[in-house]
Amino acid sequence: MHDGGADTLASTQQEPKMLPIQERSFEHIADGGDAVIFSPTGTGKTLAYILPLAKRLFEWKHDGSLKHQKKIQKQRFIQQQRNKNDSMPTKQTESAAPSILVIEPSRELAKQVGKVWSKFHPTVTKATKQIVTVFGGVPTARQAALLS
Repeated sequence: MHDGGADTLASTQQEPKMLPIQERSFEHIADGGDAVIFSPTGTGKTLAYILPLAKRLFEWKHDGSLKHQKKIQKQRFIQQQRNKNDSMPTKQTESAAPSILVIEPSRELAKQVGKVWSKFHPTVTKATKQIVTVFGGVPTARQAALLS
């Protein structure tokens, strides 16, 4: 008796496909365009912008532009500190320089997006925390510490 084995498995598994909202927005966002996405709950809005942004971060990481961008942002921050203090601070600090900023209308959505980003962000490792979720209604000192 033939149980189908790998043939059955191969014929029942399908490649993941983007949902309509994801297909419509992917190229625009991946090319650097801004987007405001409206669609009913459960239609794939979160991944509609996370996937193309993750693609951009992956490309930036591999072509070196992400590292270059961080270096430029650090230089700007140091220059701003010099301009403020007329001298270099004794303790050098670095600014939080986000590569991507996602703004959500509620704490719950912000937390959800942070969790999804953690799964898809191409440069996150267990040793680094590069996804920070910040929202109102909690002490700012705690959230500022997350950004440093």
